[in-house]
Amino acid sequence: MTQERGAVMPLTALLMVVLVGMVAFATDLGWLFLNANRTQKAADAAALGGVVYMPSAFDQATAVALEVASDNAYIDASLGGDATVVPSKVTGFPNRLDVEITREVPTFFMRLFGVGSVDITKNAIAEMIPPVRMGGRDTVFGYLPDGYPNAGSAGDGFWLAINGRGERRQNGDPWNTACGHDCGDAGGNPWRDERLAEGLDGYYYAVDVPAGTTSVTVTLFDPGMNTGISSYPGLPAGQKPNDSGSITPTYFQLFQTDNTPYDPRDNPPAPGCSATYAGSSALGWIDLCTILIPTGGGIFPLQITTGDTGAGRQVFSIQVSGNGPRATTVYGLGSMSIWSNQADISSRFELMEITETYRGRQVLLRLFDPGDVQSGSSATLRIIPDAPTGVTCSYTDHNGSPQTQTGTCSVVTATPSQAQLYNGKWLEILFQIPADYACSTDCWWDIDYLFTGTPTERTTWTAGIPGSPVRLVFDDTP
Repeated sequence: MTQERGAVMPLTALLMVVLVGMVAFATDLGWLFLNANRTQKAADAAALGGVVYMPSAFDQATAVALEVASDNAYIDASLGGDATVVPSKVTGFPNRLDVEITREVPTFFMRLFGVGSVDITKNAIAEMIPPVRMGGRDTVFGYLPDGYPNAGSAGDGFWLAINGRGERRQNGDPWNTACGHDCGDAGGNPWRDERLAEGLDGYYYAVDVPAGTTSVTVTLFDPGMNTGISSYPGLPAGQKPNDSGSITPTYFQLFQTDNTPYDPRDNPPAPGCSATYAGSSALGWIDLCTILIPTGGGIFPLQITTGDTGAGRQVFSIQVSGNGPRATTVYGLGSMSIWSNQADISSRFELMEITETYRGRQVLLRLFDPGDVQSGSSATLRIIPDAPTGVTCSYTDHNGSPQTQTGTCSVVTATPSQAQLYNGKWLEILFQIPADYACSTDCWWDIDYLFTGTPTERTTWTAGIPGSPVRLVFDDTP
């Protein structure tokens, strides 16, 4: 009996060592798990913060990623910290940013077993989906009337346009007009108010300057309000700008490029590249400015807005020219606002660029107030993907019925018996891009707009992905 009681002591001592070891392991395991979670969150935040500068400004993306990591208590050794923060490009995906963070984490009890610290490494990959380029990638955006300097072809078959503050929203301009559906509506135009709250005013177009260009000239056709089409006696009726109303005045401002090329809100103005136009003093082609381009080129946003008085419709075209190794181009920066008045035409042109970046994603095309034609006329639009295999589109038609199509997407916007099926409304078409989507030619999708009779088409279009353009990328992300 005495011998049995004596055996309990060493057995208890042995069990205590095991129990202490288990407690130590559990404590340190929880500590390491907590730090791994913190490290992952810091890597996620750093990647999301830096990727908005990709792909054009990797140095800026790196600096921002390091700053965000520091804000989350992971300071890189180069900045005097105890962590290693490594932003890097992702091969084959120029719009992605990889951030890897490593830090040595001390243990508590595991050091009794010879493990004094553990290196924890986590990485995150973020992706920035840029705004959809709209309206083509040419040197001219809008109609290019015959018989005027810089002309020589029919251009896009439409005019760019902007409506005055006092115009009704239902007349095709959802963002620049201060009126609601009608000017007597209480509350004005909340859609414009929302844009103003976001720091956006009017419309923005991109002047895309290739590297190696040292100077660019921006030229405008009919930038001022000319209410009488008699101002252009040499042009056929379908080529006249056909302004209407009393917009006073129209403002054009070119901004310099910066490290966030798809966000025009923070770009500094380009010196000498702003102008105000009103009335018949702005006939034909007028040079807005010629600017010197810094090394590397970039996207120079061009803003168009109007004064606070007047109503009506102002139409114009933009032309750009540069001395670089390839052409300077102009296109819509996620949106475009247009006017078309050419009778009995099929106007097919490049609508939006959908690159392989959009694999597995959805693209939302929104058309405001499409299909304005005179009574007895009709209008049909067809969206033609560059690679239609596997692409589906869905929308709700004017009767409220859901529609789904594969490949080319066709929508009737006016009939001889009902001229304006979407008057003052958004037509929203959601495209599902397959995970194996591959451009067959140049990634540009066309729109074929068929009018019978005489159109009075004043409409605004926008395209992009639903939700945030910035996201984290995981192993199963397309």
